[in-house]
Amino acid sequence: MTLRQLGILQWTGTIAAPAVWFSQYLFGYGVGQAVCSAGGARFGVNFDVYELTAMAIAGVVEIATWACAFVVFRATRGAEWGDGPPGEEPREPYGRLHFFAAAGMVANVLFLTIALLSATAAVTDAFCRQS
Repeated sequence: MTLRQLGILQWTGTIAAPAVWFSQYLFGYGVGQAVCSAGGARFGVNFDVYELTAMAIAGVVEIATWACAFVVFRATRGAEWGDGPPGEEPREPYGRLHFFAAAGMVANVLFLTIALLSATAAVTDAFCRQS
């Protein structure tokens, strides 16, 4: 793989996980507002179906982003950690790619866990009740 392809995969594996989780969170909040508001109650929106669908989509994307980070991690195995600043000599930044891929793999597992737990809690908890 080229350095550019590895860079794209590495950033996808690092940044996509929090973006997917946040999108799932916002979608669930919006559906919750639609279900619990007086204006949205008449449409008969089933919260559980939407929330579980969002959880499944987020889970698939989270696993795919983990795979992106894993591909970069494997491709940059054995890289030097001290690539040095860009001005020294023209060296390819495999050490930085390896570091961010490892961080992305850990973050993807954490965000997948957060997405699964938050959606499960939203579906199993009592919904639309007064405080």
